[in-house]
Amino acid sequence: MGDINIKKMLLIKTLICLCLSIGSAESSADLEWPKTHVRLFDKAESQSDITVHCWSSEDDLGVHTIRFGEFYAFNFRHNLLCNTKFVCQVKFADGVDKFFHAYHCQRDRFKCREMCDWSLYENRACLWDSDCYDYSKTPPL
Repeated sequence: MGDINIKKMLLIKTLICLCLSIGSAESSADLEWPKTHVRLFDKAESQSDITVHCWSSEDDLGVHTIRFGEFYAFNFRHNLLCNTKFVCQVKFADGVDKFFHAYHCQRDRFKCREMCDWSLYENRACLWDSDCYDYSKTPPL
């Protein structure tokens, strides 16, 4: 009986501390982790412009054209369950649809922390010019 009361008191104290820490935050942004910034650099060997269309289950970022040597950027906060994924469709001068994960929380949360820089080549997408991934012909899950 005494152990149950001790556990209840510890739970109540924990909840009170949690409420006090939330109440002392200046804004809800203080309770969130930093945003992740993704930049997609056009490094096509053909030096052509590329078209990208990126989306997640919650956001469609629309279609954007990236000129050779320039980049397109977006940012977000991954969700608490770390199942945030951004898929991008990429089209080079050949007009063929190619797909890759520009962000996959399970894969990238420690690699990217707050910044993910991708170099987009005709045959592969490279994170930090070192971790390269072949494109898929269909959107990845």
